[in-house]
Amino acid sequence: MKLRNLNTFFCTSLRWKANKNAKKVVTLAAVIISMFVFLYCENNLITITRINVESSKLPDGFDGYKIIHISDLHSKEFGREQKYLVPIIKSEKPELWV
Repeated sequence: MKLRNLNTFFCTSLRWKANKNAKKVVTLAAVIISMFVFLYCENNLITITRINVESSKLPDGFDGYKIIHISDLHSKEFGREQKYLVPIIKSEKPELWV
């Protein structure tokens, strides 16, 4: 093999490996950033899930009765003294907070 062809072969081979490694690094960085964004949103956004329960075993007095169940705060604060969370709860006008 001529020296010129050998040099071209090694340079092309090294570029291919560098390009392959760069793609791996970019992919890994994208996965890590996506995980951080997901975890941040899961831990810092307030989610409201509404469930309607219909049962013949419940008395008529519970028709339209609203119960708020607050969970998974893990000592999380939504503003000083929960100033962002409390108005959201109050706007739902619940009969009972759990």
